[in-house]
Amino acid sequence: VGTDVTGTTARANQYGINIKTTANTVGGATAADRNVVSGNTLDGFYIYTATAAGNSVAGNYVGVAADGTTALGNGRYGMYVHSGANVNTIGGSTAAHGNVVSGNGTGDAGILVIGATTSDNILRFNKIGTNAAGTAAVPNNLHGIRIENAPNTQVNDNLISGNDIHGIYVYNTGTTGTQILRNTIGTNLAQTAAVPNGFDGIRLEGGSSSTVIGTAGNGNVIAGNTQDGITINDNNNTTIQGN
Repeated sequence: VGTDVTGTTARANQYGINIKTTANTVGGATAADRNVVSGNTLDGFYIYTATAAGNSVAGNYVGVAADGTTALGNGRYGMYVHSGANVNTIGGSTAAHGNVVSGNGTGDAGILVIGATTSDNILRFNKIGTNAAGTAAVPNNLHGIRIENAPNTQVNDNLISGNDIHGIYVYNTGTTGTQILRNTIGTNLAQTAAVPNGFDGIRLEGGSSSTVIGTAGNGNVIAGNTQDGITINDNNNTTIQGN
């Protein structure tokens, strides 16, 4: 979707996949289920409106070629979740369900989740800013994940490394109840070598609140980043445990 038949050369659509309805499945847990959604002019996935609920986006390559290694970025965001989209799962319950969201372009994140009614979305077991093997950087422009004015987003069990600026950027007053558990941020998948995000591993600012970064037994590994592991610049009621 957005490439030639080999998945190696861009043949751009504007948006790769535009979802505004309920309970769709895009991809799955096997290689045969995988879509390559890369090389599009704007976003790989454009998921929006309150009717975009309960969708599953799993196992896809978004912003890389079919080899899972070569950058073939969508022009703006890999995934843009907004305008009330809710209870969508990007990734899934096992590592096999994770998407690779890397190499995306001139937006400010591999995945952007934004909007006051854009709530309760789950990002789990994805590789964001690396190749499919999780061994080397394939950077998204600026942040790996940006969450803005969106309540109750879960960011769990992901590899978030190699991005140009912050791994996870939590921003603005409407961003409440963000959960960040069991992620690897700034290293390779094996946690044996740095694959740094260009600035902070996690940055909280703009009045966001009630962010949970790890709990007992559910901590993150946050290491190897070029600047801070965690910056709390303008955020209230943050909990940091077990990392």
